[in-house]
Amino acid sequence: MSTDARVRYTQKMIRDALFDCLKEKPLMNVTVKEVCDRAGINRATFYYHYKDCNDVVEQLENSQIEEFRQIMSENEKFGLKLTKAILDMLEKNRALNEAVVQGQISDTMKVRMKEVFRQYSFRDWKKKMAKATDEQVEMMLSSISAAVFQIAVTESGRYDRHTTVLFIHDLVASAISVYV
Repeated sequence: MSTDARVRYTQKMIRDALFDCLKEKPLMNVTVKEVCDRAGINRATFYYHYKDCNDVVEQLENSQIEEFRQIMSENEKFGLKLTKAILDMLEKNRALNEAVVQGQISDTMKVRMKEVFRQYSFRDWKKKMAKATDEQVEMMLSSISAAVFQIAVTESGRYDRHTTVLFIHDLVASAISVYV
């Protein structure tokens, strides 16, 4: 499928309309007709791009997971650069992540992100947390990833970005220090 400006615009209109609907009810209760009415498109246009409303969310989730994989593979696991990249990604996909936090869509993506975080970080965290058992490292990774997701989504805009980045960085450092 082409990704020219018209296609990107139409997909953005569909996504925006879907997330507007999600402010009122959960995904399972949102219809394609409602999304089309809000987007100002006909159903044929919707179905040209997506199978259903779940497909819209699934494609966005898959895109975010792939971006997260790339961030985790390209960055040092304990640096400010990683924290900034993760916050940028979560902010770019704000509507999707808010829908997860608010329970409007399944938290499957959040679970998948935790697994990616674990895959790319376990060995490094285990080295840093020399006195921790594997189970303690697993629990710490799970807790930190959940906390970062929650902070990034719910506190964005409440505090300046630099303060948020430093807070998350310090949170990770203090969590690790317990097991050094």
